[in-house]
Amino acid sequence: MYFQKSALYFRCLSVCLWACVIGHLPPAHADNPFEPDLLENAEIEIEKQPQEQEELTPYLFYGYKKDKLFVTTRDGNYTFVPTVTLQLRHQNEVNAGQLTESTFRLRRARLQLDGTFLSPALQYEADVELRTSPDGSEPMRLQDFYMDYAWDPAIRLRAGQFKIPYAYQFILSGTRLQFNERSIANGAFSPGRDLGLMLHGHNEADTLNYATGIFNGEGQNQWDQNQRPAALAHVRWNPLGQYPTEESDFQRLPDPRVLFSAQSWWDTDEERGLMIDTSAFAGFKYQGFSLQGQLFFRENVGDSASELSHRDAWGCYAQTGYFFLPDWEAALRFSQVSRTSVSQREYGTALNYYLQGHHLKFQLDYTALEDESENNPWSHRVIGQMQLSF
Repeated sequence: MYFQKSALYFRCLSVCLWACVIGHLPPAHADNPFEPDLLENAEIEIEKQPQEQEELTPYLFYGYKKDKLFVTTRDGNYTFVPTVTLQLRHQNEVNAGQLTESTFRLRRARLQLDGTFLSPALQYEADVELRTSPDGSEPMRLQDFYMDYAWDPAIRLRAGQFKIPYAYQFILSGTRLQFNERSIANGAFSPGRDLGLMLHGHNEADTLNYATGIFNGEGQNQWDQNQRPAALAHVRWNPLGQYPTEESDFQRLPDPRVLFSAQSWWDTDEERGLMIDTSAFAGFKYQGFSLQGQLFFRENVGDSASELSHRDAWGCYAQTGYFFLPDWEAALRFSQVSRTSVSQREYGTALNYYLQGHHLKFQLDYTALEDESENNPWSHRVIGQMQLSF
Protein backbone atom coordinates (compact mmCIF):
# COMPACT_ATOMS: atom_id res chain seq x y z
CA MET A 1 0.00 0.00 0.00
CA TYR A 2 2.86 2.34 0.85
CA PHE A 3 4.49 1.84 -2.55
CA GLN A 4 1.17 2.36 -4.36
CA LYS A 5 0.65 5.66 -2.55
CA SER A 6 4.22 6.71 -3.31
CA ALA A 7 3.87 5.90 -6.97
CA LEU A 8 0.63 7.87 -7.14
CA TYR A 9 2.27 10.79 -5.34
CA PHE A 10 5.23 10.95 -7.70
CA ARG A 11 2.99 10.62 -10.75
CA CYS A 12 0.87 13.57 -9.58
CA LEU A 13 4.00 15.56 -8.79
CA SER A 14 5.47 14.90 -12.26
CA VAL A 15 2.25 15.99 -13.93
CA CYS A 16 2.22 19.21 -11.90
CA LEU A 17 5.85 19.94 -12.75
CA TRP A 18 5.22 19.39 -16.46
CA ALA A 19 2.18 21.64 -16.29
CA CYS A 20 4.27 24.39 -14.68
CA VAL A 21 7.02 24.05 -17.26
CA ILE A 22 4.87 23.54 -20.31
CA GLY A 23 1.90 25.74 -19.37
CA HIS A 24 -0.56 26.20 -22.19
CA LEU A 25 1.67 25.38 -25.11
CA PRO A 26 0.40 26.39 -28.56
CA PRO A 27 -0.54 23.42 -30.75
CA ALA A 28 1.37 22.53 -33.87
CA HIS A 29 -0.32 23.90 -36.95
CA ALA A 30 -2.02 21.07 -38.82
CA ASP A 31 -0.61 21.60 -42.27
CA ASN A 32 -3.80 20.67 -44.12
CA PRO A 33 -4.35 23.03 -47.05
CA PHE A 34 -8.07 22.88 -46.36
CA GLU A 35 -7.89 23.52 -42.64
CA PRO A 36 -9.30 26.92 -41.63
CA ASP A 37 -6.34 29.20 -42.02
CA LEU A 38 -3.92 29.53 -39.16
CA LEU A 39 -4.47 33.26 -38.89
CA GLU A 40 -8.23 32.85 -39.03
CA ASN A 41 -8.07 30.39 -36.15
CA ALA A 42 -5.74 32.60 -34.16
CA GLU A 43 -7.02 35.90 -35.45
CA ILE A 44 -5.19 38.70 -33.74
CA GLU A 45 -7.85 41.31 -33.05
CA ILE A 46 -6.35 44.74 -32.63
CA GLU A 47 -8.71 47.40 -31.37
CA LYS A 48 -8.89 50.50 -33.52
CA GLN A 49 -7.54 53.55 -31.78
CA PRO A 50 -8.89 57.10 -32.12
CA GLN A 51 -6.87 59.20 -34.55
CA GLU A 52 -5.50 61.39 -31.79
CA GLN A 53 -4.32 58.32 -29.84
CA GLU A 54 -2.85 56.39 -32.76
CA GLU A 55 0.66 57.64 -32.05
CA LEU A 56 0.36 56.18 -28.55
CA THR A 57 -0.46 52.71 -29.91
CA PRO A 58 2.61 50.50 -30.48
CA TYR A 59 3.15 49.62 -34.13
CA LEU A 60 4.55 46.18 -33.25
CA PHE A 61 2.65 43.77 -31.00
CA TYR A 62 3.73 40.45 -29.61
CA GLY A 63 1.98 38.06 -27.30
CA TYR A 64 0.16 34.81 -26.85
CA LYS A 65 -3.44 34.34 -27.93
CA LYS A 66 -5.64 31.35 -28.75
CA ASP A 67 -2.77 28.95 -28.00
CA LYS A 68 -0.32 30.66 -30.36
CA LEU A 69 2.71 32.86 -29.93
CA PHE A 70 2.63 35.75 -32.40
CA VAL A 71 4.35 38.93 -33.51
CA THR A 72 2.32 41.31 -35.65
CA THR A 73 2.12 44.89 -36.81
CA ARG A 74 -0.79 47.12 -35.83
CA ASP A 75 -2.35 46.94 -39.30
CA GLY A 76 -1.95 43.14 -39.56
CA ASN A 77 0.04 43.38 -42.79
CA TYR A 78 3.05 41.61 -41.29
CA THR A 79 2.55 38.64 -38.97
CA PHE A 80 4.98 36.05 -37.66
CA VAL A 81 3.79 32.80 -35.96
CA PRO A 82 6.51 30.21 -35.12
CA THR A 83 5.97 26.52 -34.26
CA VAL A 84 8.57 24.04 -32.99
CA THR A 85 8.01 20.26 -33.02
CA LEU A 86 10.24 17.56 -31.52
CA GLN A 87 9.59 13.82 -31.78
CA LEU A 88 11.99 11.39 -30.09
CA ARG A 89 11.32 7.69 -30.52
CA HIS A 90 12.68 4.23 -29.87
CA GLN A 91 11.95 1.70 -32.61
CA ASN A 92 12.29 -2.09 -32.64
CA GLU A 93 11.85 -4.25 -35.75
CA VAL A 94 11.81 -8.04 -36.03
CA ASN A 95 12.14 -9.76 -39.44
CA ALA A 96 12.12 -13.54 -39.96
CA GLY A 97 12.37 -14.02 -36.22
CA GLN A 98 15.50 -11.85 -35.93
CA LEU A 99 15.81 -8.46 -34.24
CA THR A 100 16.98 -6.22 -37.10
CA GLU A 101 16.60 -2.80 -35.49
CA SER A 102 16.58 -1.42 -31.96
CA THR A 103 17.47 2.23 -31.96
CA PHE A 104 16.61 5.73 -30.81
CA ARG A 105 15.65 8.13 -33.57
CA LEU A 106 14.92 11.81 -33.88
CA ARG A 107 11.84 11.41 -36.06
CA ARG A 108 11.13 15.13 -36.39
CA ALA A 109 12.82 18.32 -35.24
CA ARG A 110 10.92 20.96 -37.15
CA LEU A 111 10.78 24.73 -37.22
CA GLN A 112 7.72 26.13 -38.99
CA LEU A 113 7.02 29.80 -39.66
CA ASP A 114 3.58 31.05 -40.69
CA GLY A 115 2.21 34.54 -41.14
CA THR A 116 1.22 37.34 -43.47
CA PHE A 117 3.35 39.56 -45.68
CA LEU A 118 2.40 42.97 -47.12
CA SER A 119 -1.31 42.23 -46.63
CA PRO A 120 -3.52 39.98 -44.46
CA ALA A 121 -4.63 38.36 -47.73
CA LEU A 122 -1.08 37.18 -48.55
CA GLN A 123 0.01 34.32 -46.30
CA TYR A 124 3.22 32.33 -46.23
CA GLU A 125 4.66 29.19 -44.68
CA ALA A 126 8.30 28.08 -44.39
CA ASP A 127 9.14 24.72 -42.87
CA VAL A 128 12.57 23.12 -42.29
CA GLU A 129 13.11 19.72 -40.65
CA LEU A 130 15.99 17.80 -39.08
CA ARG A 131 15.86 14.01 -38.69
CA THR A 132 17.99 10.90 -38.29
CA SER A 133 17.75 8.21 -40.98
CA PRO A 134 19.28 4.70 -41.28
CA ASP A 135 21.78 5.78 -43.96
CA GLY A 136 22.36 9.31 -42.67
CA SER A 137 21.00 10.91 -45.84
CA GLU A 138 19.19 14.24 -45.81
CA PRO A 139 19.71 15.21 -42.14
CA MET A 140 18.11 18.57 -43.01
CA ARG A 141 15.58 19.24 -45.73
CA LEU A 142 13.06 21.79 -46.86
CA GLN A 143 9.50 20.65 -46.27
CA ASP A 144 7.06 23.43 -47.17
CA PHE A 145 7.72 26.84 -48.65
CA TYR A 146 4.82 28.65 -50.29
CA MET A 147 2.77 31.82 -50.61
CA ASP A 148 -1.04 31.82 -50.59
CA TYR A 149 -3.12 34.78 -51.78
CA ALA A 150 -6.86 35.08 -51.10
CA TRP A 151 -9.02 37.27 -53.31
CA ASP A 152 -11.99 35.70 -51.58
CA PRO A 153 -12.53 32.60 -49.37
CA ALA A 154 -13.76 30.86 -52.53
CA ILE A 155 -10.77 31.90 -54.67
CA ARG A 156 -7.26 31.39 -53.35
CA LEU A 157 -4.01 30.72 -55.18
CA ARG A 158 -1.11 28.83 -53.60
CA ALA A 159 2.36 28.73 -55.18
CA GLY A 160 5.47 26.91 -54.01
CA GLN A 161 6.21 23.53 -52.43
CA PHE A 162 3.49 22.04 -50.23
CA LYS A 163 1.49 18.89 -49.49
CA ILE A 164 -0.68 17.56 -52.30
CA PRO A 165 -4.23 17.14 -50.94
CA TYR A 166 -4.70 13.58 -52.14
CA ALA A 167 -4.13 11.08 -49.30
CA TYR A 168 -5.97 12.38 -46.23
CA GLN A 169 -3.48 10.90 -43.75
CA PHE A 170 -0.63 12.75 -45.41
CA ILE A 171 -2.53 16.05 -45.46
CA LEU A 172 -2.70 15.92 -41.67
CA SER A 173 0.23 17.14 -39.62
CA GLY A 174 2.54 14.41 -38.38
CA THR A 175 1.87 15.73 -34.87
CA ARG A 176 -1.83 14.81 -35.02
CA LEU A 177 -1.78 11.12 -35.93
CA GLN A 178 -3.11 8.19 -33.90
CA PHE A 179 -0.13 6.00 -34.92
CA ASN A 180 3.52 6.98 -35.03
CA GLU A 181 3.63 6.27 -38.76
CA ARG A 182 1.02 6.60 -41.49
CA SER A 183 -0.44 3.51 -43.16
CA ILE A 184 1.30 1.51 -45.89
CA ALA A 185 -1.50 2.57 -48.27
CA ASN A 186 -0.59 6.20 -47.68
CA GLY A 187 3.05 5.40 -48.43
CA ALA A 188 2.18 3.61 -51.66
CA PHE A 189 -0.28 6.12 -53.13
CA SER A 190 0.33 9.58 -51.66
CA PRO A 191 2.21 11.88 -54.08
CA GLY A 192 3.66 13.67 -51.03
CA ARG A 193 4.92 17.21 -51.45
CA ASP A 194 5.55 18.84 -54.81
CA LEU A 195 6.24 22.17 -56.49
CA GLY A 196 3.41 23.86 -58.33
CA LEU A 197 0.34 26.07 -58.38
CA MET A 198 -3.00 25.26 -56.76
CA LEU A 199 -6.34 27.11 -56.93
CA HIS A 200 -8.52 26.31 -53.92
CA GLY A 201 -11.28 27.68 -51.71
CA HIS A 202 -14.53 26.98 -49.92
CA ASN A 203 -18.14 28.16 -49.84
CA GLU A 204 -19.47 30.68 -47.35
CA ALA A 205 -20.60 28.00 -44.89
CA ASP A 206 -17.23 26.19 -45.19
CA THR A 207 -18.98 22.89 -45.87
CA LEU A 208 -17.73 22.43 -49.44
CA ASN A 209 -14.06 22.76 -50.43
CA TYR A 210 -12.27 22.30 -53.72
CA ALA A 211 -8.75 22.33 -55.14
CA THR A 212 -7.23 21.99 -58.58
CA GLY A 213 -3.63 22.47 -59.58
CA ILE A 214 -0.61 21.61 -61.72
CA PHE A 215 2.73 20.38 -60.36
CA ASN A 216 6.13 19.08 -61.44
CA GLY A 217 5.14 15.54 -60.55
CA GLU A 218 8.69 14.70 -59.39
CA GLY A 219 8.10 15.04 -55.65
CA GLN A 220 9.75 17.03 -52.90
CA ASN A 221 12.77 19.24 -53.69
CA GLN A 222 13.10 17.88 -57.25
CA TRP A 223 13.43 19.39 -60.73
CA ASP A 224 10.89 18.39 -63.37
CA GLN A 225 12.69 15.66 -65.35
CA ASN A 226 10.16 15.04 -68.12
CA GLN A 227 8.68 18.51 -68.71
CA ARG A 228 5.19 17.01 -68.35
CA PRO A 229 3.21 18.46 -65.48
CA ALA A 230 1.09 16.46 -63.08
CA ALA A 231 -2.47 17.52 -62.26
CA LEU A 232 -4.78 17.37 -59.24
CA ALA A 233 -8.54 17.62 -58.70
CA HIS A 234 -10.03 17.46 -55.20
CA VAL A 235 -13.43 18.09 -53.62
CA ARG A 236 -14.56 17.50 -50.05
CA TRP A 237 -17.85 17.85 -48.18
CA ASN A 238 -18.47 18.17 -44.44
CA PRO A 239 -22.26 18.68 -44.18
CA LEU A 240 -22.52 18.69 -40.36
CA GLY A 241 -19.93 21.39 -39.70
CA GLN A 242 -16.18 21.75 -39.41
CA TYR A 243 -14.33 18.43 -39.27
CA PRO A 244 -11.24 18.81 -37.03
CA THR A 245 -7.97 18.21 -38.84
CA GLU A 246 -6.66 15.42 -36.64
CA GLU A 247 -7.26 11.68 -36.66
CA SER A 248 -8.56 11.45 -33.09
CA ASP A 249 -11.72 13.02 -31.75
CA PHE A 250 -9.59 14.89 -29.27
CA GLN A 251 -12.29 17.54 -28.79
CA ARG A 252 -14.93 14.95 -27.80
CA LEU A 253 -17.39 16.53 -30.21
CA PRO A 254 -20.89 16.71 -28.66
CA ASP A 255 -22.47 16.42 -32.12
CA PRO A 256 -21.52 13.97 -34.89
CA ARG A 257 -19.22 15.22 -37.66
CA VAL A 258 -18.60 13.56 -41.00
CA LEU A 259 -16.25 14.20 -43.89
CA PHE A 260 -16.33 12.87 -47.46
CA SER A 261 -13.77 13.59 -50.16
CA ALA A 262 -12.89 12.44 -53.66
CA GLN A 263 -9.68 13.23 -55.54
CA SER A 264 -7.73 12.37 -58.65
CA TRP A 265 -4.00 12.69 -59.39
CA TRP A 266 -2.60 12.47 -62.93
CA ASP A 267 1.12 11.93 -63.44
CA THR A 268 3.35 10.70 -66.26
CA ASP A 269 6.95 9.93 -67.12
CA GLU A 270 8.86 8.11 -69.83
CA GLU A 271 9.08 4.84 -67.91
CA ARG A 272 5.52 4.51 -66.61
CA GLY A 273 3.49 6.40 -69.18
CA LEU A 274 0.33 8.10 -67.94
CA MET A 275 -0.79 7.01 -64.47
CA ILE A 276 -4.19 7.98 -63.05
CA ASP A 277 -4.75 7.73 -59.31
CA THR A 278 -8.23 8.12 -57.84
CA SER A 279 -9.34 7.84 -54.23
CA ALA A 280 -12.29 8.37 -51.90
CA PHE A 281 -12.20 9.14 -48.16
CA ALA A 282 -14.83 9.02 -45.40
CA GLY A 283 -14.51 9.98 -41.75
CA PHE A 284 -16.73 10.12 -38.65
CA LYS A 285 -16.20 11.61 -35.17
CA TYR A 286 -18.42 11.76 -32.11
CA GLN A 287 -17.82 11.98 -28.33
CA GLY A 288 -14.26 10.66 -28.36
CA PHE A 289 -14.84 8.03 -31.05
CA SER A 290 -13.25 8.31 -34.50
CA LEU A 291 -13.53 6.16 -37.61
CA GLN A 292 -11.92 6.83 -40.98
CA GLY A 293 -10.87 5.09 -44.15
CA GLN A 294 -9.67 5.71 -47.68
CA LEU A 295 -9.74 3.61 -50.87
CA PHE A 296 -7.10 4.06 -53.60
CA PHE A 297 -6.91 2.97 -57.24
CA ARG A 298 -4.03 3.37 -59.70
CA GLU A 299 -4.22 2.64 -63.42
CA ASN A 300 -1.69 2.87 -66.24
CA VAL A 301 -3.43 4.18 -69.35
CA GLY A 302 -0.38 5.13 -71.42
CA ASP A 303 0.86 3.57 -74.65
CA SER A 304 2.87 1.01 -72.69
CA ALA A 305 -0.03 -0.01 -70.45
CA SER A 306 0.14 -3.65 -71.57
CA GLU A 307 3.85 -3.86 -70.71
CA LEU A 308 3.43 -2.14 -67.36
CA SER A 309 0.11 -3.59 -66.26
CA HIS A 310 1.86 -4.89 -63.14
CA ARG A 311 2.04 -1.29 -62.00
CA ASP A 312 -1.74 -1.08 -61.72
CA ALA A 313 -2.65 -1.27 -58.06
CA TRP A 314 -5.26 -0.67 -55.43
CA GLY A 315 -5.10 -0.12 -51.69
CA CYS A 316 -7.03 0.91 -48.64
CA TYR A 317 -6.83 1.62 -44.94
CA ALA A 318 -9.39 1.66 -42.14
CA GLN A 319 -8.66 3.09 -38.72
CA THR A 320 -10.60 3.69 -35.51
CA GLY A 321 -9.85 5.16 -32.10
CA TYR A 322 -11.61 5.85 -28.81
CA PHE A 323 -10.82 7.80 -25.62
CA PHE A 324 -11.56 5.22 -22.92
CA LEU A 325 -10.20 7.63 -20.28
CA PRO A 326 -9.96 11.45 -20.45
CA ASP A 327 -6.29 11.43 -21.54
CA TRP A 328 -5.95 7.86 -22.85
CA GLU A 329 -6.83 6.68 -26.35
CA ALA A 330 -6.69 3.25 -27.98
CA ALA A 331 -6.60 2.80 -31.77
CA LEU A 332 -6.74 0.00 -34.36
CA ARG A 333 -5.73 -0.05 -38.03
CA PHE A 334 -5.86 -2.30 -41.07
CA SER A 335 -4.22 -1.41 -44.38
CA GLN A 336 -3.56 -3.23 -47.66
CA VAL A 337 -1.72 -2.55 -50.91
CA SER A 338 -2.24 -4.95 -53.85
CA ARG A 339 -0.33 -5.10 -57.14
CA THR A 340 -1.68 -7.84 -59.45
CA SER A 341 -1.51 -11.03 -57.35
CA VAL A 342 0.93 -9.73 -54.70
CA SER A 343 -0.35 -7.97 -51.61
CA GLN A 344 1.03 -6.29 -48.52
CA ARG A 345 -1.06 -6.01 -45.37
CA GLU A 346 -0.71 -4.10 -42.14
CA TYR A 347 -2.35 -4.81 -38.78
CA GLY A 348 -1.76 -2.31 -36.00
CA THR A 349 -2.79 -1.22 -32.53
CA ALA A 350 -1.82 1.91 -30.62
CA LEU A 351 -2.05 3.40 -27.13
CA ASN A 352 -1.75 7.18 -26.71
CA TYR A 353 -1.40 9.27 -23.55
CA TYR A 354 -2.06 13.00 -23.93
CA LEU A 355 -0.35 14.70 -21.02
CA GLN A 356 -0.86 18.19 -22.51
CA GLY A 357 -2.89 17.48 -25.62
CA HIS A 358 -0.77 17.40 -28.78
CA HIS A 359 1.77 19.66 -27.07
CA LEU A 360 3.12 16.83 -24.93
CA LYS A 361 2.03 13.27 -25.61
CA PHE A 362 3.36 9.71 -25.50
CA GLN A 363 2.52 7.12 -28.16
CA LEU A 364 3.14 3.38 -28.24
CA ASP A 365 2.13 1.24 -31.21
CA TYR A 366 2.64 -2.29 -32.53
CA THR A 367 2.39 -3.19 -36.22
CA ALA A 368 2.46 -6.57 -37.93
CA LEU A 369 3.36 -6.40 -41.64
CA GLU A 370 2.70 -9.17 -44.14
CA ASP A 371 4.43 -9.10 -47.54
CA GLU A 372 3.49 -11.95 -49.87
CA SER A 373 6.51 -11.29 -52.11
CA GLU A 374 8.98 -12.28 -49.35
CA ASN A 375 10.07 -15.79 -48.37
CA ASN A 376 9.41 -14.84 -44.75
CA PRO A 377 6.36 -12.65 -45.18
CA TRP A 378 5.88 -11.47 -41.60
CA SER A 379 7.70 -8.64 -39.85
CA HIS A 380 6.89 -6.82 -36.62
CA ARG A 381 7.50 -3.28 -35.42
CA VAL A 382 7.14 -1.60 -32.03
CA ILE A 383 7.52 2.18 -31.71
CA GLY A 384 7.47 4.30 -28.59
CA GLN A 385 7.52 8.06 -29.12
CA MET A 386 7.44 11.27 -27.07
CA GLN A 387 6.24 14.46 -28.78
CA LEU A 388 6.77 18.05 -27.69
CA SER A 389 5.20 20.81 -29.77
CA PHE A 390 4.95 24.52 -29.00
